[in-house]
Amino acid sequence: MTQDRKLTFRILSRHLFIGALVTVFIFWIIDEIPNRGYLLARLHIWVTIPIVITLATWITSKLIYSQLTTQSTNRFLVAFGFICFSWTIAFLATAISEGVLETIINKRFEIFETLEGYVIYRLWFYWGVAIIHGLTGGIFLAIDLKNNLKVERRQATKMRPVLMNWEDYWKIFDQLINLLEANNLASIISEFKDSQKYVNGLTDGWYDFKFAFEKTLTANRHNLTEEQMFIADFLLEEVNKSLANR
Repeated sequence: MTQDRKLTFRILSRHLFIGALVTVFIFWIIDEIPNRGYLLARLHIWVTIPIVITLATWITSKLIYSQLTTQSTNRFLVAFGFICFSWTIAFLATAISEGVLETIINKRFEIFETLEGYVIYRLWFYWGVAIIHGLTGGIFLAIDLKNNLKVERRQATKMRPVLMNWEDYWKIFDQLINLLEANNLASIISEFKDSQKYVNGLTDGWYDFKFAFEKTLTANRHNLTEEQMFIADFLLEEVNKSLANR
């Protein structure tokens, strides 16, 4: 997973860097590049933005990888959302760094005032550029993600588990729980574990487990990966077979 996250991070970072170069080029074409004095006076911003965006990209790369490889997610929407998110982070980094500098210079807390001023006078610009960048650059980012992040199809989903006893059944149940934990599906985990509590060795307890487990599975299929659904269906099928033979 670490290597996959690094690959996702590199893809996202590459497209952000290309977007930054294109933005600078466009400003140069329309002769809107600030003078040297302006750039030096805001050196703290040019240092802060790359650091903050790099951290934000690293943090979100795991989520984006998981969304694109284990669920049926529109890649363009993910790419567009990530680009808009990055511009919003750049906006916040700019406003807060300016607020910190003003606080230091004036020896009075001015971060909120600076942030308020940026929201009123600058936010429209950042989000406008974000939308344009997202609609154009998002296409290329989505293509890059599609070509480099292969949809996860683990061999485990192709092999039917073999049950020797109920201990094996609960080991597979725990395997399903571990897969759900990897995707932070806490509510589904809680409901599955609650259904397990019905099992008391009696037939009625198994029926209660079956109904509760099946209800949770039916309501949450759209949130599960192919592998998770395969295991859950297997568990439900096995308990149905057992109950039919009683």
